[in-house]
Amino acid sequence: MRGSDRQTDRMYCYKSPETFVSKEHPLRPIRAMVEKALSDLHSEFSAMYSHTGRPSVPPEKLLKALLLQTHASTTDPQAKLFRKSHGTTAKLCSTGNVLMENRHGIVVDARLEPATGTAECEAALSMLQRVAKKHRRGT
Repeated sequence: MRGSDRQTDRMYCYKSPETFVSKEHPLRPIRAMVEKALSDLHSEFSAMYSHTGRPSVPPEKLLKALLLQTHASTTDPQAKLFRKSHGTTAKLCSTGNVLMENRHGIVVDARLEPATGTAECEAALSMLQRVAKKHRRGT
């Protein structure tokens, strides 16, 4: 059964989410276009779902979340959208990497890097090179 696409006007702070986004935000016109396109698809979405059973998340909400999510964090401007594995949701985050000494489990190096597709490998190589330079034996 298809759920309804009700907008939440107020949250715990008793202010509309609209008050937190500037009127000049670049996503506002995009949001208007998306809402118009999705309203045109309303009858097609309704035909896809059963009228009985437990309501699901309406497709409009899912599509808006995918189309309108921003690639910037207000609290951490360096955070990027990162997907841990195929089929999981992308989240704004950074990656933390730790190099441990094998025998005693001592932390040798730690890094916090922007989330990219190669950040883990790059951090590992960088940490290993740094450790190798520190512990070279003189012959």
